[in-house]
Amino acid sequence: MPTMPGVPCANRGCPNIVPGGGRCSKCKSLINKEYDYAKRDKKAAAFYQSKAWRVVRINHLGAEPFCRGCLSEGRGPIRATLVDHIKPWAGDYALALDPNNLQSLCDHCHAVKSMKERAGR
Repeated sequence: MPTMPGVPCANRGCPNIVPGGGRCSKCKSLINKEYDYAKRDKKAAAFYQSKAWRVVRINHLGAEPFCRGCLSEGRGPIRATLVDHIKPWAGDYALALDPNNLQSLCDHCHAVKSMKERAGR
C-alpha cells in the first residue's frame, strides 16, 4: 500500500512533517495537556490517562487504522489519529471501553463531529 505524503504539522510554526496531515505527536500531546487542564473534568482526564483506555485505544487504532469519516465521505484512506466514542460515555466506564462504541477518526473529522455535538445536532 502506498504511503501518504508528508505535510507540515497543522500547528502554526511547527517544523515537523506529518504523514497524511494533522498535528505531530509533540503538538498533539501539548494540546491534549492544555485541554485536559482547562476544559475536561477531572474524572474524564483521569480516564483518558488510564492504562485501560491506552490499551483499548492502541488496539482499536491497530484494528481500524484509517479514518471512518473520511472513508464514508469518499476521501480515501486517511490515517486515523484519534479514537472517538460514537455515543458519549458521560461517566459510564463500560460504555467508554466498549469496542462497539468506538470509531477511528482523523483530527478534522473529530473536530467536525465535536462541533455538531456541541451545537446539538
